[in-house]
This record gives sequence, C-alpha cells and structure tokens, in this order.
Amino acid sequence: MPFVGKMRLALVGPRAEACGAALAQQGIELSSEAGAAALIDLDLDDATITRARAGFSPVLGLAHDGKAPDSRVDAMVRSAEDVPQLLALLAKASADARRKDEDLEALVDVTAALARGGDLEDLLGHVVRRIAGRLTVERCSIVLVNPDGSGSVMVASDDTSARGKLISLAHYPEIRHVLLTGAPLAVSDAESHALLDPVRAHLSGQNITALAVVPMICEGQTVGVLFVRSRTRGGFEPREVALLTSVASAA
Repeated sequence: MPFVGKMRLALVGPRAEACGAALAQQGIELSSEAGAAALIDLDLDDATITRARAGFSPVLGLAHDGKAPDSRVDAMVRSAEDVPQLLALLAKASADARRKDEDLEALVDVTAALARGGDLEDLLGHVVRRIAGRLTVERCSIVLVNPDGSGSVMVASDDTSARGKLISLAHYPEIRHVLLTGAPLAVSDAESHALLDPVRAHLSGQNITALAVVPMICEGQTVGVLFVRSRTRGGFEPREVALLTSVASAA
C-alpha cells in the first residue's frame, strides 16, 4: 500500500540505501536534509548511529531477522515494505502527543487564570475564548440553569452581548439530555442526529455539524453546562471531551 502523504526519509548505510528504489515506489521522499526521518543500517558502528540520531528523527533501524530490539533507534524494521506503515504510525503518535500537550497547555492557562481571581465574567470570558480557539469551534459558551428551568448564557466566546441572555431549554435537547444524565455528550452528526430532530426547524440555517456539552456540577448538582458548537468540524475526539470536562470542573 503506498504511503499516504509525503514524508522525508534519509537512508544511512549500504543496506538502507539498497532499499531506496522500493521506498520511492511506495511514495517515500528520499532526502538527507536535517530533521527528516531516517532508515539506518544497524550493522553500522555506534558513532555513525549516534550522529544519525543527532540529525534525524525518528530513526528506524533496518535489522536482520531475529535481531533483538536495539535501544539506539526509535523502532526497527525488517524490510522496506515495513517502513511506510511504521512512519505513518510514528507520525500519528507524534501528532497525538503534540495535541495532548496543547490541551494541557490550554488547561493550565485556564486554571491559572481562574486561580488569579478577578471579575468572574471576565475570567469566564477568557476561559470560553481560550477553549474555542483550542478546539477551533465558532462558539463556546457557559449556560447556567435557572430555578424556573430556563437557561441563562453566562458567557459566549463569540458574542459579549449574549451575557445574561435567557434561553428556552426546549430549543436545546442536547442541554436537557446532559442535565438529565449528568454525563458529557458529543454529537458528531448534528445535521441528522435523532436527539435534535424535535428542534430541526429551530436549527435551520445554523449549519451546525458537531456539538459537545459537558455538565458543570456544584455540590453534586448540575448547575449548568459548558457548550461548544461547530459549523465545520466532523466531531470531537474523546480527549477533547475530556478537556472540556476538566475545564468545566475547574470553572
């Protein structure tokens, strides 16, 4: 299966270089530029492998059958056919780790802002704008539940004038669902999800494709929700829902 998307790969050592044609046929871009990934012949001496690690990342070791794992490289392959899939897996792992780091950075920023104190609405305004930017959504808002069962928008990332706006929860079955269950909700098919069918006319023209709602709980009671909507996303990953849940707990 050809490698999907270009990734630069340096070949270090005779056995690795002999794989060049096969790798190129699979869509790998061969390059010796610093920062590229590398396929290195594990028969080479330690000094050569150390130099390769200093200039390339990740470093794949081309091993003979039966060779034990080698700590000098990030992963090992037996043939050129194994390289594209392994590079894709490593790229995905790296991207996942980077996204988790960015989530953590956003969470630290939010909790630090709340810890500093100040005007509550200003603080929560910072929170929803930070989360909207992190998740690349058009709106992130905090909705509180009033004693009469209506809702009040406390803050919205895209509209400062929305503060204090009363909303009928009859138009928001997703919020009612979270208030009833006390559990987070993520909807990846908002344009066809059965939960939203009763308010389909109300949603007409908003082009909402995905949404997520997490409860805000105080002393065992759900007092509101942290609510995100998107017109461009196809859904929210579990780690993103976990981020929202952590922010809701901190707020």
